[in-house]
Amino acid sequence: MGSAPRSQYFCSSCGAMRQQGAKKCFSCGHPFDDEANLTESPYVLQNPRVKEFYRARSKIGRFLETLTSFHSILLILSIVLVAISIYTFLPYIIGVQVEGQIVEFEALHCRGDCQYRVTYEFIDNRGNVRTGEYHWSYADYEYTPPKEGQPTILRYVPWMPWLPAVAVEGWFPWGWIVLGVGGILLIVAVRRNWL
Repeated sequence: MGSAPRSQYFCSSCGAMRQQGAKKCFSCGHPFDDEANLTESPYVLQNPRVKEFYRARSKIGRFLETLTSFHSILLILSIVLVAISIYTFLPYIIGVQVEGQIVEFEALHCRGDCQYRVTYEFIDNRGNVRTGEYHWSYADYEYTPPKEGQPTILRYVPWMPWLPAVAVEGWFPWGWIVLGVGGILLIVAVRRNWL
């Protein structure tokens, strides 16, 4: 066993050590041959030279290698997608409804379809004037464009002042629902080693 080639104990794709029972490389996701992995993994875990090599590396080095592995990057990306989705949708889910007013309707550009920025303001439960904005275009909405001074229905979370207020009649971010669900599925796939 001591004269066996390095490729039997390390991933042939990225060079990371094979872990016992793993079907794929923890670093790059490269699949291992099941038969070879069953016979090679115990040697990798028990061989003193291999153990010494990996123990000699610093904790920071091992942490950075784990952090930059294929699965870790996928997991971090998934968590970011889910976090942004939650951040975007909390006002719609647990927000309090309030009436605000449109204070500005500004044209941004008119290449093919005109895009406008709608700025609104409202008074929160503490008496503070808060503002927010969303984009409006003729392609996204069938009704007539909003006007300055026009009332609008908003939702905001009073006990989370760092969350933005959202206009109920404004654009609903359906794309973030898809990305959030995709992030959850990606987390499940990584945790169950489907990828």
